[in-house]
Amino acid sequence: MKKIFTLLMCLVMALGIVTTAYAEEMTGSITIENAIEKQSYYIYRIFNLESFNAEENAYSYTVNETWSDFAHDDGIRGHYITLEEKSGSTYVKWIEGANVNEFANLAIKWAKEKNIFPDDGWTVKDAGNYTFENLKLGYYLVDSSVGAICSLDTTNPNVTMKEKNSLTTVEKKVQENSTQDFGKENNASIGETVKFKSEISVGKGAENLVLHDKMDETLIFNNDVVVRMGSETISGDNYTVSTETTDGCTFEVKFNDKFSASLNENTKLLVEYSAVLGSNAKIHNVDAESNESANRNETWVSFGDDLTSTHSVTNTWTYEFDLVKTNQDNKIIKGATFYLYNSETDGDIIPLVKVGEGVYRVATDQELGLLSGDERTKGVLIEAGKVSIQGLDEAVYYLGEQSAPAGYNKLSGRVAVTIGKQSNKAVLNGDRTAYISGGVQVINKSGTELPTTGGMGTRLFYIIGGLMLALSAVLFVKKRYMN
Repeated sequence: MKKIFTLLMCLVMALGIVTTAYAEEMTGSITIENAIEKQSYYIYRIFNLESFNAEENAYSYTVNETWSDFAHDDGIRGHYITLEEKSGSTYVKWIEGANVNEFANLAIKWAKEKNIFPDDGWTVKDAGNYTFENLKLGYYLVDSSVGAICSLDTTNPNVTMKEKNSLTTVEKKVQENSTQDFGKENNASIGETVKFKSEISVGKGAENLVLHDKMDETLIFNNDVVVRMGSETISGDNYTVSTETTDGCTFEVKFNDKFSASLNENTKLLVEYSAVLGSNAKIHNVDAESNESANRNETWVSFGDDLTSTHSVTNTWTYEFDLVKTNQDNKIIKGATFYLYNSETDGDIIPLVKVGEGVYRVATDQELGLLSGDERTKGVLIEAGKVSIQGLDEAVYYLGEQSAPAGYNKLSGRVAVTIGKQSNKAVLNGDRTAYISGGVQVINKSGTELPTTGGMGTRLFYIIGGLMLALSAVLFVKKRYMN
């Protein structure tokens, strides 16, 4: 019995020795479940796992030398862990009730500030599960380029950590002034204020959150950013707006990390702002590619470690039409003048400026300020023949003739011009003297020429009168003869 008891005691001691040796020599793995496509994952071994007994939930950790300063920091030691120096190693014990998430956030912040190199890292090609293999056993911190703490756990020897993060996205919309609805495109006249909004869907724990907005040079930013979360207006202390950018965008809205960290996943941030459609606006061209003549506004967000969302774009359109003044035979005639109105009767004149030979454009307030007299409020008169009028919204306009060409009758009323969702260009003959089709044709009719003194009409009266007198004389002589 003594021999059997001695043998059992030896076996127990041997098993203990084997367990310790096994922990030092074995390797483990970390599997990232639901890894996000094209995102990077990094792992940091904060503590070494010297030995463990999973059945009894007993683990012996020592501090990884790289993380020694972190473990001994006053904000960590005594708050989350206790340390014991023994046999040249620093042993770690977790303080019961300490907040694991806070510890993990402090650890990742420390790693980035101190430029601690990760034990391993990988960029995932396709979404799904990814496994880090052949790892030394320890207490690992896993961080992802999405920008939030992924997980913190022990390899004993294998562990699965679920990716709980989601990507931050943005959707941009522009307001159509005729309906007040927001969508992906709108129509506007030059000088009009165009309203935009960008809705950010925040991913879990988004860090370094910045909204970027790039406008075409034809859109003039009003620098009037307002951020809302639901019906609440967010204080400007939580973000900064800058027009001095390095990536070519018009302005950036940078949210501070404290504010970003306070947001729950899928929180909607609504960023509202506006711009004026400038005098250099692109005019819709029916012959151009689909978006080539649009005034574009592009938005995206950056977050995490150099991550960006997909870009969201809106298009603002402005139109033109050709005015062609002809006679009843479609021949182009000059000398007529017009104003463009917003109503069939009364209403207001839409001020225009002349920007080239036969080209007129809706005037901006600044351009009107440079004019004098009636032109300051009415703009310049349109001098037709064939001219182009540019920078118009989708609407019905009215041409009011102020004077007709010499020899032609002035129009009795205004001519309606309907601008749809495209420009309306005219087609002329080869030498550009006659109207063929398209545009807006305005016809003037001429009256017949009246006779004048000394002209052919007077001589005609003399001849006819003389013939009538001669005929009367013949009839008089004949009648006397018969009597």
